[in-house]
Parts: sequence; structure tokens; C-alpha cells
Amino acid sequence: MDQYAIEHRQARLWRAARRWTGILSVLAGLLAGASLLFGGAALAAPVAAGATPAPAPAATSGPATAPLASSYAGGNRGSGGWRGFAARGADGSVYFNEEPGSFSWAQMPGPAMKITTTPAAAKTSNGNLWVVARAPNGTLYYRVLDSGNTEWSNWFSTGFTTGFAPAMASSGTNFVVAATGTDGHVYYWFYTGSGPIAWRAVDTTTTWTTAPAVSLVGGHDDYAFIAARGTDGNLYLNQGYPSTGTWVGWQSLGFATGYAPAASSSAQNSALVATGTDGHVYYNDWTLGGTGTGWIPVDTSFVSTGSPAASLAGGNNDYLFVAAPGANSQLYLNQGYVGGTFNGWARI
Repeated sequence: MDQYAIEHRQARLWRAARRWTGILSVLAGLLAGASLLFGGAALAAPVAAGATPAPAPAATSGPATAPLASSYAGGNRGSGGWRGFAARGADGSVYFNEEPGSFSWAQMPGPAMKITTTPAAAKTSNGNLWVVARAPNGTLYYRVLDSGNTEWSNWFSTGFTTGFAPAMASSGTNFVVAATGTDGHVYYWFYTGSGPIAWRAVDTTTTWTTAPAVSLVGGHDDYAFIAARGTDGNLYLNQGYPSTGTWVGWQSLGFATGYAPAASSSAQNSALVATGTDGHVYYNDWTLGGTGTGWIPVDTSFVSTGSPAASLAGGNNDYLFVAAPGANSQLYLNQGYVGGTFNGWARI
């Protein structure tokens, strides 16, 4: 048994009786799992290979102010969907929050595994909450809370080493984990209801400089979209079937950034969010199979100091929540309808 495997422990979630309204709905929708598609983008030349990614800086905020959330469970990701959240606490431990209408964060039970980057999480349609985290030795481990919300599994190694935080998304009972390897290539780990498919490289000719973003969609919950920042500072997108390893190739998104991107989807709509070189936060949204609207600033009054996070929700799947770090590494939130006016940034 490796040093991070621990015995099963009983855990009960901290639940809140409040229904999610106002800022509660904001936090519940905040930082959803990535989902990407950009139709019609021209293929870009491969990014120069050979660079080795530097380790990601350790998080300094606790989960109360900087939660990292997962995807919704299953198909339509409207405002009533259940989500799973995981975060790195100021002490380096993994915290979780499984219920949308709650501010209550609980440390995972049992001996804590200290982590060095933010974790990723996804809740599948069978009710299981999956968490993937990077150990101090760089190896990615996963753990699952059963649908009865009573028992966490052991930590199990995925057998993959990275210098960055993982990305994760779910659809139906499937989920996919994406990560940048120590060779700079983006890899993925696809888990179906019957078990995992071993790590595979999206390709071995391009090199990336940050953590990727990923989503899982499609009629059979088996179509993945991955975005990453190239060595030239621009964002690129790839998409395909992780079960077969068939990908269409990297496409330029025509956007320069110094940080990792974020994304989210709801039903057939998708939104990609990124911090521009001017510090403003931008988004690009589209319907599955369509073309993007182009990069639109959330507003130009706020300057971000890092990677954003995003959640697309609402009855028409067009209401976007965006979170981003601002001055003094505090987390701020904005929300509004894509293509419309946003409400303004508020500290959370």
C-alpha cells in the first residue's frame, strides 16, 4: 500500500437547510468543471516542443474564499443541478462541499494528504463525488465519496505525475481527468462506469505551459474538449473521443494570456473564460457545433491577477458566473447573461 492510501472512514456531510438563492446560488454555480468547443477555428501550427513545465505555485487561500468546484452531474446543467466541490485549504489539506446550498466546508476524513495545487472534482449522475489531487511527489491520486454520502474510499494513485493542477469534468456516469505531463504534453484519463482507461497523450508534438481545461459532453457522454496555453502564450483547443484516442487537432483560439483558462457548459452551450494580457477577464461562448461569438470582456473595470473560473447555468443555459482573483489574492465574482450586461464584481 502506498503512503497515501488510508483506511475507509465514515464521513457525514455538513449540510445547510437554506435553499440556494442570491449569493448562495452564485457560489453553488461558481467554478464549474470545464467544457469547451470552438467550431470553425483554423488549425494552428504546432507549438514548439521541448519545454518542461514549471511547478505550479501553492495556493494560499482557504476553501472559504477560494473554492475549486467541479462539473455538474450529468446532462442539463441548470440552476437546480447538484455539484461537487473540492478545495485546497491554507493548511494544504483537501476540503469538500457536496451540497449546492451550503457554505460548509469539511476536511476529508482520515489522515490528511497534503497537496501542492488546487484539486479537481466531478460529481457523476449516479451520485458519486470524485476528487483528484496532486501529492507532494507530483503524483495524481483520486478518491470517491459514495452516493449515500457516508463513506470515502481510500486514496488511489492514477499513476501519473505532473507539475500542475489537474482538470476534471463529468457527464453521466463517466468522467475525464486532463493534466500536463512533466514533458509538457497534455494527457487524459477517461473513466467510464465500468472502470478507467489508461492515461493517453492527446498528442506528443505540442507542448503546453499551464494546466489544461477539459469538459465531457455528447450523446454518449464520451466527447471531450481540452484547452491549454501554448509556449507562445496563446490558447489552443482540441476535441475528440477519449475512448478511442481520436482527436481533431489543436486549433488556435486567437487569445493571448499569461494564465490557465477556465470553461463550463450547460446543455449544448459552452463558454470559455480567460484573463487577457491587460488583466481583464474575457469570455467566448457558443452552441455545440457552432462558431464562437468572439472574445468579449466581462467588463473593463476589474484587473485580475490570475486564472479565472466559470460556470454556465440557467434555464436557457446562458447565464454565466465568473470568478477571478483580484488585488491581495482575494476572490471576486461577476455574473450575467452571455452577450448581455454583467452585474459587477463583488468580493466573496
